[in-house]
Parts: sequence; structure tokens; C-alpha cells
Amino acid sequence: MHSSLALAASDGADRDEMRRAMQRYQPPENAVAGVLPGVHVLARTDDVAVVLQTVRCYAEGLELEMRIALRTARASRGMRDETWEAVQQAWVGVGLADGTRVVSAPLRHGGGDPTDPSAHTLHSSGGGGGGRTFAMSYWLTPAPPEGDVLVVVALPGLGLPEASLVLPGEALAAARAEAVELWPWEPDAEPEPQPEVVEVPAGGWFAETAG
Repeated sequence: MHSSLALAASDGADRDEMRRAMQRYQPPENAVAGVLPGVHVLARTDDVAVVLQTVRCYAEGLELEMRIALRTARASRGMRDETWEAVQQAWVGVGLADGTRVVSAPLRHGGGDPTDPSAHTLHSSGGGGGGRTFAMSYWLTPAPPEGDVLVVVALPGLGLPEASLVLPGEALAAARAEAVELWPWEPDAEPEPQPEVVEVPAGGWFAETAG
């Protein structure tokens, strides 16, 4: 939990506002998503492919998990670092049925949230990998309106130009209907302060002094 949100909880901030703030950056932890079926290859060359590995559908939004696959692993550490840098510099966007376009720019691009708290946002929610496989996840919230969703990606650092695919609206709605809320959302409990215990070195001057 973000420390600022924990502080807000201790100050008795509005629970709904806290929940919206948390879900702007991550999927809900009190629910299990419905999953869109099928294999979704976004882009592929002779050496690199980007696959939309999993599309998780929640009542609050979509989580897009992307897999970046390399035909061969990078030989040197420097090349591996460059590959991970290129993965982090991916451009990912979605086009919604009502014409809205939402972009998750590269991590250090410096784009901020829109001022309207109800506006759609697309945030990177984690990633990692190495060798021949890397992964990045993106969280779109609120849930898109009814209709198809266009997913667009570009990885210039890996030689992949802009590519896109369409996620059918009917399939997304069916997957979202399978999402299950496990229990009502609750803010994290405030941790109880723990006394700091310092062990005195045994058998010497400090032990005699402490005694």
C-alpha cells in the first residue's frame, strides 16, 4: 500500500476516495478477473515478437500482460541491459469504442495523470525478465465502455514498428462477467509499532554497565 494512502487511512479519509486512488494504479486485490480467451500476437519479426499474453477483465478495468520474446538471448551483459532498457521504453496505448485514446508512455517520458479523476488512465504495473523472455503489465481503468478495444504497441529500441490488434467487445464483456469479487474491499490495517530491542554484548564492560 502506498504510504500516502496509509496515512490517509489513519486520518479517516473517505474510503471510496482511497479505493479509487489505489485502483488508479493497480488491479483490485479483492477480486479475481475473468480472462479473455485466445492467442493475441501484436507484432513479430524474424528476431522479436510481442504477444498479448493475458487480458484480465475486472469490473474496474483491464490488465494487459505483454510478453516480449527474443529468438536468441543477448550474449553480453551490456546487450542484456540494453534489451531491458528497450523493453521499458515501450509505447503502449488503447483506443476505446467511444473514440477515447489512452497512452502509457515510456517510464521516463514524464507524462502525468489527467486532471479529471474520472478519465481513463493506462499505467505500467510491473515487469521483468531476462534471457529470451521479458514481460510488462499495464492497467487500464476505469473499465472501457461497451465495444471493441484497440491495443497499440511500439518498441523502437527492438526494431519493432507500431502494430495493433482489436479485442472484440463481446468477448471482453463475457470475460468481465466472469470476474468475482472475493470480499468487500478494506484498506490495509495500520501496522502496530514494534519496540526496538538491542542486544547488549555479553560478558564484558557493556553488560556490566547495562546490569
